[in-house]
Amino acid sequence: MPAEEGDRERLAHVLERFGERTGASPKAVAVRFGNGDDLTEVVRALDAEGIRVASLTVHEPTLDDVFLEKTGRSLEGAGDGAERNMQQVPA
Repeated sequence: MPAEEGDRERLAHVLERFGERTGASPKAVAVRFGNGDDLTEVVRALDAEGIRVASLTVHEPTLDDVFLEKTGRSLEGAGDGAERNMQQVPA
């Protein structure tokens, strides 16, 4: 998400050098990077263009994400184990 809303398209243009643009929230830009892309290079490119970001998030796909992408269907119970594990963690 750019620090300045007016930089959204500039941010998108820089990120598209590294991957394919995907859906994002209205104020943000999302790009799907290929294997081996270095986040350091992305940050350097943004710095070189003078684009400040308010938020930068990296999401590693889960097995369910990959399955959904390939088949259009979600794995049965994919989120159940994670939710159960989170509940078992002591406070």
